[in-house]
Amino acid sequence: MIKKLAIAYIEDKVRFLGTDGLNEICFSEEYDFKGTEEILTKSRTEKQKELGYFIKDIIESNNLYSDYTGFLIDSSVTFINTIPIDYNEDTGSINSNILWELANYYPDNYKNFNVNYFKIGKCFPENGNTYNTLIVATNSITTDTIQIILESAKIQADYFNVDIISSLKFLQKAIVEQDSEHILLACKSDSLTFFNFNSEELISFDRLFLPNNSSIDKISSALRSIIPEKLNPNTKILLSGEKSVNEIKLSLSEKYKHCSIINPFDFFNISQNFTGTLPDETSVSSSTPLADILFEKL
Repeated sequence: MIKKLAIAYIEDKVRFLGTDGLNEICFSEEYDFKGTEEILTKSRTEKQKELGYFIKDIIESNNLYSDYTGFLIDSSVTFINTIPIDYNEDTGSINSNILWELANYYPDNYKNFNVNYFKIGKCFPENGNTYNTLIVATNSITTDTIQIILESAKIQADYFNVDIISSLKFLQKAIVEQDSEHILLACKSDSLTFFNFNSEELISFDRLFLPNNSSIDKISSALRSIIPEKLNPNTKILLSGEKSVNEIKLSLSEKYKHCSIINPFDFFNISQNFTGTLPDETSVSSSTPLADILFEKL
């Protein structure tokens, strides 16, 4: 019986991940459903209801009724950027600074976003309590759309999250080496997102947008511009996403021969509990079920 169900709509695919009471994966499937950007960014279209009906059919035909449901969305339909924030300021001033940043990109509807933010690295020494800060903002149109999809699917989601943030959270909690830094590369058809992190904090962040049909050579060149030239031999480069992951792994392996380069999510299969070790002896906490991370609030 499924206790927790994660539903993700990412890059024209609907993915389902179900875990049972022992946190073992008991269902994992993906289905094609084109129109991610249109469905998640436009106000009230029939395609949104069609996606909801499609999800409903999958749940009914596979008996995926669960106690706890989460919904993940594609990072391409969110606003992600970094700005410096002085954390000595009160919450109202911090929120005003974030709205000002959004207004630079969305002057007509910058107030219509749900915003979360995360400190990056150490504070700037010359500016007291000022940190570079990662902003993740979702337009209210997208959150309303998710509600339409869920209503059409006849389900109620406990939380929703953004795919690449969910991946980062999972790896931060799964990898328990306190002093080790690692790199997560989220590879999408339109972007490459870089996170340098350890179990305690997000150390640095970068994001590159890709032209349509970028060659693997151009992608690899772009990656080399954001990955440090020299990496600690203990650093693991962790890959996720759909965009040429195997080719990217091969390309990076040529330069970073001393580092482990893996896709950690390849190793979680049906009937596997989220415990044990990742490849290359990366320690994983025995109390880190992936489903628990998927359902956290941003």
